[in-house]
Amino acid sequence: MNNNTYPNIANSNEQGQKDANFNMDAHPKKNSNSSKSFGEIKRQFKQADVNEKIKIYTTTSGLSVEEFKELLRDFPLQHLEKLERAMEE
Repeated sequence: MNNNTYPNIANSNEQGQKDANFNMDAHPKKNSNSSKSFGEIKRQFKQADVNEKIKIYTTTSGLSVEEFKELLRDFPLQHLEKLERAMEE
């Protein structure tokens, strides 16, 4: 059997794991919240004023798209433009 005809499973699995850990939709910015659990971040976000919510949202990394969406549910809609501007910076 020729080993060259089969892909290297170890390498492809490693690459697959790297791809699985890469989340393009997350907002990878500097953050002190990365060591906190999502529950802690969500609690802090709910209690925060608008400016603090923006800071938490734009500096937290490592959350899934669904977790970011969940935070947005607690964001005041009238301030979405302010959040968008902060994310563009």
